[in-house]
Amino acid sequence: MFLRLAALIVLVLASSAPVAAQSAPAASTLSEAQQQEIREIVKQYLIANPSVVNEVLESHETWKAEEEARKQADIIQANLSRFITSGRTPVLGNPQGDVTVIEFSDYNCGYCRAVAPALEQLVKNDGKIRLVIREYPILGNESVEAAKIALAAGMQGKYTELHNKVMDGDGQADEATMIRAANQLGLDITKLRSDAESPATEAEIRESYALARDLDINGTPAFIIGNRLFPRAISLEDMAKAVEEARKANNPQ
Repeated sequence: MFLRLAALIVLVLASSAPVAAQSAPAASTLSEAQQQEIREIVKQYLIANPSVVNEVLESHETWKAEEEARKQADIIQANLSRFITSGRTPVLGNPQGDVTVIEFSDYNCGYCRAVAPALEQLVKNDGKIRLVIREYPILGNESVEAAKIALAAGMQGKYTELHNKVMDGDGQADEATMIRAANQLGLDITKLRSDAESPATEAEIRESYALARDLDINGTPAFIIGNRLFPRAISLEDMAKAVEEARKANNPQ
């Protein structure tokens, strides 16, 4: 560990001293004695200046976070066409909006329900947000059943109503819960049950699992706003800020 840190410190020190860096011999040309001498110099420097260790480690962690964000942005950009599967993926808000917000959601996720009012308010306040819901049922068979019924409701043009009704409710969401809510909305229950088991519905959920795997999403809710991934619940203020940043990135002045 120390040798790796020492090498990192040497690189940092070299980068801050251009002349020395240009004239210094490559590490591969140094003898073992010279390398040992450098290690001792670095060791003494760190003992005399312990704060440097924290500075280097913090810089490295920042670099790692930025690199991960860049990788995620590349993956998101490369998979834009997969986030919305025509005719299957629920799209709320303004379908022609200039910023797309994608939520990976599970009806039995307490955090998803807690953040639902903020998400609804975001769409209401802005008016130019296309909200995409990726049904991502990861909390058991009941969640899978609920997701299937919700997607089937979309085939009758009632996804938004059913989704909001269940998210605003209490208790576990399962097939029975969803059917009761669907009855209250006047849906055709026979068709609903059939559509819930259709290949199209199953394909939509499989694609959510695949997308989550590619993006290393392991929980719900998770949001994609622009090219940024937020793997947790976020506040209305943070949502609005991320939307504005995405809008500026889409329309640079």
